[in-house]
Amino acid sequence: MRMQLHEKTSANSDGAVAPKRGTGGSPVCAHQKQECDEAIAMLTSLKRLAGRQTQPARCRRSPILRHALVPIMIALVCFSPLARGAILERLKNGENLTVAAIGTSLTATDWGFWFQPTGDWLNSQGFPGKVTLANRAVCGSASKLVPGTADYRDGVSQLADMLAKDNPDAVFIEFGINDAYLQYKISKQASRANLQSMIDQIRVWAAKQNQGKGKNVEIVVQTMNNCVKAHAEQRPELAQYYQGYREIALANKGVLFIDTYHKWLDLYNSQPDHATWNSYVPDGIHPNAQGAKEIIVPSVQQALQGQLNGSGRSPNFTSKE
Repeated sequence: MRMQLHEKTSANSDGAVAPKRGTGGSPVCAHQKQECDEAIAMLTSLKRLAGRQTQPARCRRSPILRHALVPIMIALVCFSPLARGAILERLKNGENLTVAAIGTSLTATDWGFWFQPTGDWLNSQGFPGKVTLANRAVCGSASKLVPGTADYRDGVSQLADMLAKDNPDAVFIEFGINDAYLQYKISKQASRANLQSMIDQIRVWAAKQNQGKGKNVEIVVQTMNNCVKAHAEQRPELAQYYQGYREIALANKGVLFIDTYHKWLDLYNSQPDHATWNSYVPDGIHPNAQGAKEIIVPSVQQALQGQLNGSGRSPNFTSKE
């Protein structure tokens, strides 16, 4: 069965799986240790934020109360439905998933020839009809545009639309290639901060779903292809922007990072005339359907399979644990 592609709306059941029980009768979350570590990191960040902005002064002055609440908060998060698991694992467990994407023209329906085939592949792995796609990517967009730049929907707007209308279970993010675009005036530091903000927003939103019980939302961060000629001249520090995406993704536990950039570079450098690369990226920046089929889709497939069996630890696909 061919998947449905939702440009504006999408709905699904989150299909929460009941936790297994340990020998002592207490709930045991999937990937419990990883998720508790992640919860601690998240709560540490929340504590810092609360201390700076919203926490009452009397609480800041009461370390005993503050420290007493931390274990309780960690326990609530660790034993909630927020535990994250591999996308294929969740499909294997019978869940219906809405897989969403936000990004640039490299993902948008007009040029992003990898997203639909990825969904088709997921549905073909013994899970027909289990996956619905929601593609919010917009040509020409970046993570967060500054005032005075082109009037495109940026990543923050795409994310808001997606969370409001699509109820996603997995989110793919790629904006690096346009964050590096000189005319958009997005610094490398701002690019990193925007990505971190999107990751945080997804997790805060996920924690509020199901009447506050939370839901699983997988987050996948991608780097895409290199570019040539005028496109490269307009993005002289593209590699550094992609490196920022790598570092932010790997700094967030549970986020899957897929690095197709180095695969594209390897292909580009494999021939003196770059003939194959040129045939896959004929305009110098947008991979065609063949390029997506040969480079991007296999990279995504390998990453998701590696996430399931624990072998996805190469530089091309890594999830910090």
